[in-house]
Amino acid sequence: MTKIKQTLNKIGVDVSKKKLDIALNDTDFICIDNNEEAFIAFLKTLTLPLKEVHFIMEATGGYESKFADFLLKQNIAVSIVNPKRVRDYAKAMGKLAKNDKIDAHVIRDFAKIAAPVFLNRKSPQEQKLRNLVKRRRQLLKHQSTEKLYLETTTEKEALVTIQEMLCCLERQIESLDSMIQSLIDTDQNYHDKEGSMH
Repeated sequence: MTKIKQTLNKIGVDVSKKKLDIALNDTDFICIDNNEEAFIAFLKTLTLPLKEVHFIMEATGGYESKFADFLLKQNIAVSIVNPKRVRDYAKAMGKLAKNDKIDAHVIRDFAKIAAPVFLNRKSPQEQKLRNLVKRRRQLLKHQSTEKLYLETTTEKEALVTIQEMLCCLERQIESLDSMIQSLIDTDQNYHDKEGSMH
């Protein structure tokens, strides 16, 4: 995927929880639902060969993952870019107006000059590992919040619920740690990478 030339037809995608706003070119624009059924129907409408297109979308807290993973499974070029860089580009170009349609076009224009890195398709095991690590990060954040509550709460009944929650979070984090370590131990690709660093 990394060898694909930058001459691919850029398609900008503005992602939200429920929909995708897609700038196909300078003039054509389409809005679809953010689900696999809509993705499949959308690809059937494309007039360009799939090997000649490159989808670019911003990182939006995970809402972009569904479409990005779908595209990768179809061996379609896809990149996820930093939203701050896109915003900085928009300001520099004087494109201060903002709506979903404009955002999709700005993302597309940004990709033309930024040459974003192509995503590589992950194996099911790598995908699982990524999701487990993400969940562990979420639980650690939740744990930090509960610990803060523990330090600032004086009500006895409330303290009991906080301590129970902390115990539950600790068990879940330990369980995730075990699953993550097991995946790493059985992932030959990981060991190959680790060995190459020594």
